[in-house]
Amino acid sequence: MTPLPITPERARAFLLARQGLSAPLPSPAEVVRRLVAVQVQYAGSLQTAVAARAKVVPGWAERAVAQERSVLKCWTIRHTLHAFDPADHGLLVAAVGPRLYARYRHWMTRKRGMTDAEADRLLEAVREVLRDGPQSRRTIHDRVPTFRTMAMTGWGVDVMGLAYLGELLMVDPDGTSPRFALRADWTATSAHDGSETEAAADLLLRYLDAYGPATKRDFAYWTGMPKVAVDRAFLAKRDDIVPLAMKGRREPVFLTHAGFETIQRDLPEPATVNLLAKFDPMVLAHRDKSLYLAESERAFVFRIAGQVEAAVLVRGRVAATYRVERKAKRCEFRVERHTPIRLPMRALEQAAARMAARCGWGEATVDCV
Repeated sequence: MTPLPITPERARAFLLARQGLSAPLPSPAEVVRRLVAVQVQYAGSLQTAVAARAKVVPGWAERAVAQERSVLKCWTIRHTLHAFDPADHGLLVAAVGPRLYARYRHWMTRKRGMTDAEADRLLEAVREVLRDGPQSRRTIHDRVPTFRTMAMTGWGVDVMGLAYLGELLMVDPDGTSPRFALRADWTATSAHDGSETEAAADLLLRYLDAYGPATKRDFAYWTGMPKVAVDRAFLAKRDDIVPLAMKGRREPVFLTHAGFETIQRDLPEPATVNLLAKFDPMVLAHRDKSLYLAESERAFVFRIAGQVEAAVLVRGRVAATYRVERKAKRCEFRVERHTPIRLPMRALEQAAARMAARCGWGEATVDCV
């Protein structure tokens, strides 16, 4: 099929609308469902990513994870800790779990020198600990001493194996004192009823619905899937997606049929200012970020040690980054300008006040440096 033409401006308007950034989404639950997976290696990202896209009350993220159990946390796409709707657990496990589990076993047996039987016993030992209910990492290590001297346990090597199998969740609310539980004891979820390729194909449609228009390489970047798996997913859904030709892109971008119908209608104008979260889902969703972040300015957002800064969008484009300093009942948004885009101060102050109220940070001030 010959790709249909689309302008970058219309693609950006569609993306911002689907992200809940040009017009808010109706609820925090809808934000989590729409985004599919919110990276929470930085624990505060769940509350702030949702607060950027919907009305939300302070403490919502902690209650959703630890009390209501309406949001789950687990290692999934890009072998990184993410938060997601319980209904999507089976889809994510089926789509990326087998490949990530194979990598995990390779690391344990080839890098750590374990036999398959020893690796199996280690997994069963962790299961046994968690059968007594949610446990801290320290308790797991006390009862499974092998982990005390194992590298990278702080990054999840001690629990990732069961996570990739769909058996384990992180259940602490804020990431400061991680606790883990067996998924079957924590909440009911449904397994995906298709193969790994079918699950990846279903995940592709969800991705395009939230982050399109996007390329094959964008989907590979978001999921961490190899090219062959991505190609299979696109082939499986070839009748459900529409290729588009966008100025400045050498390869086609894609939308679902529903997305293609929507992009041809009137779309909301980009908001004057949006404040994105650290490790925001949108900036982690595309290999080519040129719709909203110039390549020459990428290093200001993606910094050393894997840090992804919170960004200020001005009419849909990254204009600055910011950090929040909290003191008692007030907070200061320290904004670092690094582009020629002018910062509309009144709109920026309003966005800061809105984010602070939704996150419970008190009275907000803005300091631009």
